[in-house]
Amino acid sequence: RSARISLPSYVNVDSDYQLFRFENDSAWSKGTGFEQEKNTIKDSLILAMDSLIQRKDLSFRLKMDPSGRPHLAPWIDVEWEMISLQSELSFKRTQEIIWEYFTLDPMPDSSAFRIELTSALYWNNGNERRWDAKFIARPKISGEELFKRFNQQRKIENNEATEYAKALHKMKAFTQNYEKEKEAWIAEYEKKNLERESELKRREEEYRRLQKSIEKQQDVMNTFSINSFGIYNIDCVNKFNPIAYKLIRLPDHSEVSNSTVFIVLANAKSVIRINVWNKVPVLNNEFEIFYVTLNGDLKEVSEKSIQKLKESAYQQGDQAVELTSVRKSIDDLPI
Repeated sequence: RSARISLPSYVNVDSDYQLFRFENDSAWSKGTGFEQEKNTIKDSLILAMDSLIQRKDLSFRLKMDPSGRPHLAPWIDVEWEMISLQSELSFKRTQEIIWEYFTLDPMPDSSAFRIELTSALYWNNGNERRWDAKFIARPKISGEELFKRFNQQRKIENNEATEYAKALHKMKAFTQNYEKEKEAWIAEYEKKNLERESELKRREEEYRRLQKSIEKQQDVMNTFSINSFGIYNIDCVNKFNPIAYKLIRLPDHSEVSNSTVFIVLANAKSVIRINVWNKVPVLNNEFEIFYVTLNGDLKEVSEKSIQKLKESAYQQGDQAVELTSVRKSIDDLPI
């Protein structure tokens, strides 16, 4: 069995239009084309209506939705006597469209009116479809009733104008406040943006300095390795029989927070590596202390400070020993 189905369309269909079937409640079938056929029933009705219009014995009412256009409400139930249709649309089509805009202009020396109608549809893709129609028709109401309808429309329009003025005033006030808030927000944003840029530059500079410090520390380590020094960490320091462990404070303390302190025992061809915040082992052996700043400067703790550190080994308390230092180069390492 088969069934032939005719579907109405506002436009002429072409190959872009296809019919799909939802098969077995699970999937859509492949699209099939349409065959365009003439709508003889519709055409015959239009011809019949056109003949009625020409005989001027056709009455009609306008199809309007007053929910969004309150000023149209007084005219919804008015019946009109057709005099002429001045539109490319068929009369039947004018009765199918829900009209949005409606104007009435009295004809000179006549009880008839020119009626102009406009409506439109808008799609999400930005496309628009507009319809316009013009009639010359006579209302089937008395002059007194007609005057009453006009007054109702005018009153509604005045109320709409008043509400619009109020809304416009609120919108202006809102816009002014919004502009002030926007300016304040932009100023705050620019301020924070400058702070972020400043902080980013500071961090980039700190990173570059840290890289220089790490590279210089690596140079120091490579120099000792090349010269066959034994390199020890803090966990191996007991091998050198330390007298005590003391906290130290270097003159450029803030510049060595991520650095390594090198305790060099030249006679023993050994280097002890400790973090700058660890306690420094005080040894009986002769030793020197080197460290690297964030700027990549190699510095040596002065002999006077080394002596001060040794003397503090016999003192009680955890107070940090203040040390002084001098700038050195890799060539000054005791190798």
